Amino acid sequence: MIKYVFIVPYRNREQQKHFFVKYMEYLMEDYDKDSYDIIFAHQNNNLSFNRGAMKNIGFLYAKEKYDYYKDIIFIFNDVDTLPHKKNLLDFNLEDNEIKHYYGFYFTLGGIFAIKGKDFEKINGFPNFWGWGYEDNVILDKALANNIKINRSNFFEIGNHNILHLIDEFSKNIDVKARNDYKNKNIVDGLNTLRNLNYNYNDDVKMLDINSFTCLYNPHEKLEQTSLFVKSQPKKIPHPIGKFAFYNFK
Repeated sequence: MIKYVFIVPYRNREQQKHFFVKYMEYLMEDYDKDSYDIIFAHQNNNLSFNRGAMKNIGFLYAKEKYDYYKDIIFIFNDVDTLPHKKNLLDFNLEDNEIKHYYGFYFTLGGIFAIKGKDFEKINGFPNFWGWGYEDNVILDKALANNIKINRSNFFEIGNHNILHLIDEFSKNIDVKARNDYKNKNIVDGLNTLRNLNYNYNDDVKMLDINSFTCLYNPHEKLEQTSLFVKSQPKKIPHPIGKFAFYNFK
């Protein structure tokens, strides 16, 4: 029986995906192969990337696939981010709890785990086009629903225990989404996704998401912004190999 589902938002990162698949074989080798699933939520179109929607639709596909989805532990994991050794992260958690493993304290990005029932309760991520504030919003939604954020097994950005394969330092931000976030005017989420068109290839764990609609317009103005405000990251070697790794402090 599936106990864990990894949802990985994806587009145009073939090298990172290849590394992810191979390294996950090592990371999960102590787990029963029938106890976990991986879904690459692939945005299969030329619109601006919608990371929140990819995670949401990956969840909706798993909900369709597993009728006991409410008790499944969903691990939202970026394709460029992995623990450097197996059993470093404890994926087990309780109801009404989120385990945040990697990222910044002020968001729920990087890697975190949540049960299906709780992800549904907070209505998932907002569906922002471009690289919006979806990680900030979902943290706010979790706290508003009195869900405990457990960081007992947390590694902050820049920690050597996490492999982070970064390829760029600026992102296109949806201006309307940013303003909505600042004004606390977010109603978008799982329940506002419409017209889903996708197909799944189990051989490569790829959910090709061809089209969908949400409350936000994919043609809204985007604004390029740096991921770093105060200083540029310092490139440092990873202790176990020649990985592109950065210290964000």
